[in-house]
Amino acid sequence: MKKVVSFIFVAVSVLFAANFSVLANTAMQLRTLQNYDNIPIIYAGKLNDSYENMNTCEVEISDIEDDVNIEFPEGIKVISYEITDVEGIKNLKKGVVLVDKIDNKIALSVVKDDNKEMQSLSIRFNITASPEYRGDVYVNLEDNDVKTIVAKVNSPININAESTEGRTDHRKNSVADIVISENFIGAMTKNSELILETEGMLFDDTFELQIEGDIDVNLNVADGKIMIKTIKESLSSPSKIIISNVSLISGQSYEEGNYPLLSVAGTQAAVDADNVIKRAGSSPMFETYYENNTELLQLFSEDKVVINEGYFIVKNKYGIPNDMKMPNEIIIKIGSDIIEVDGQVMKIDAPAYISGKGCTMLPLRSIVGAISNNEGILEWNGAEKKVQMNLGYRCIELQIGDDIIYANGKPYYMSGQLEIVNGRVFVPIRDLSNVIGIRNENIIWDSKSMSVRIVG
Repeated sequence: MKKVVSFIFVAVSVLFAANFSVLANTAMQLRTLQNYDNIPIIYAGKLNDSYENMNTCEVEISDIEDDVNIEFPEGIKVISYEITDVEGIKNLKKGVVLVDKIDNKIALSVVKDDNKEMQSLSIRFNITASPEYRGDVYVNLEDNDVKTIVAKVNSPININAESTEGRTDHRKNSVADIVISENFIGAMTKNSELILETEGMLFDDTFELQIEGDIDVNLNVADGKIMIKTIKESLSSPSKIIISNVSLISGQSYEEGNYPLLSVAGTQAAVDADNVIKRAGSSPMFETYYENNTELLQLFSEDKVVINEGYFIVKNKYGIPNDMKMPNEIIIKIGSDIIEVDGQVMKIDAPAYISGKGCTMLPLRSIVGAISNNEGILEWNGAEKKVQMNLGYRCIELQIGDDIIYANGKPYYMSGQLEIVNGRVFVPIRDLSNVIGIRNENIIWDSKSMSVRIVG
């Protein structure tokens, strides 16, 4: 495909009134002169020679003084500007003076021609948008609360993937298809490489690939990331890529919660000694990515874009969300049928006692009630004399008479054992506390009051 190298231009027409003394106390006015549907489309993360866009839009500023402070939103950089026309100003080159310019701001000073009734100024801006930017671009007259829309920012490609729920006890979880759609012909440039990852988890290397359109890509999984390299650009129409039969590898070390799908930057843009960009970054969404120098005119340090915040939602093996609410302090007194939870008295169905091995024993259901909103997470298997429950991010299994607690399948050896007294299951409180993340130094024994204080 023959590529036309062009710039993203936003032309701004600035109109001044003749009598500046009269207008000194008048607020500036700003309005767009172009229909909203016709304003230019800027593609986030794309260098300005990556696609064709010669659209311009105009705005009108009136009731202003000599200085003009123009501001674009954060995430937009003004690469350059050009004065294309003046009216009522000394001359094209000397009538407008650049006072200051940083990433998204330009300050100009205008030398008016007193012999002319109208001062006007037309400016053409060349801008880029950061990979994360989406939505409308406004030009703002700084310090005047006056703004108008001049462009829209879209992603060069749309990536869609629905949320999927999984479980911590499943090492491999199937997840939703990933659909990648170009928003213009050639959005995924030749030799570019789109990189997708799920933060904290790994993609399995089993998948199916379907292509709609004339693009040609090579897809593989490396280090748990999906790598999509463009072999041939789309030529006739924007293409679509569908990745199905997608799986994530999880395991016992993964905690419950949301795992996002991300598009991430690969190779950063190459820049020569004069800060001239010689080559775009490797991803079609991150051509403007440059990690170590964000002062370059059209480059940004953003290295990832969130596609779906909850692409994979991990639950415990019972499908129960985390209901743990660890108190700041629990006080357990031996022989008492009450415990204190953050200063509040809570009645328990049997008093704590000290076992033959010297362990402080507490009814399991009582301690679960103290640190969880959901007593239903505790399941008793009378036939096997086994307890299963979820506390925090841990699936916990305990066996009567055994000195091992299993948390997410990992064994923890206890100083005591589960015991049944009067039909109730008692657990060594120190051992259970350790398993759910409470350190020994936060489990304090007071021999005078015969009580245990647990600090969360």
